[in-house]
Amino acid sequence: MSAVGKSFRLAQKAFLSPQAASSYQQKRLIGDLPVKPNKYIEDWGTYRENVEYTFKWNAQSCTKIVVFAILVPVAIYSVAVKEMDHKDAAYGRPKRDFLGNASESKAR
Repeated sequence: MSAVGKSFRLAQKAFLSPQAASSYQQKRLIGDLPVKPNKYIEDWGTYRENVEYTFKWNAQSCTKIVVFAILVPVAIYSVAVKEMDHKDAAYGRPKRDFLGNASESKAR
């Protein structure tokens, strides 16, 4: 049995299903370490290595992407800009132009 054929068969397991992907345990190349493998951590690591084969686009994943990639950064940015505007007004400094309020300050 050649090494190429063996690695090809192991790679095919990742394309089958999450159960088949998690059934493959990576071989330790360092040697006999005094470490006891934890089944749950090994399963999680295998899933992380093969996430591109098990990811599914659905309403839940799209919602998470929109919330964490768009809404959370916009909320953090708007809170930071409002905080800086509030501090500028409290110390009598002129209002600065930021990405979100540049048109407001130019209209004044």
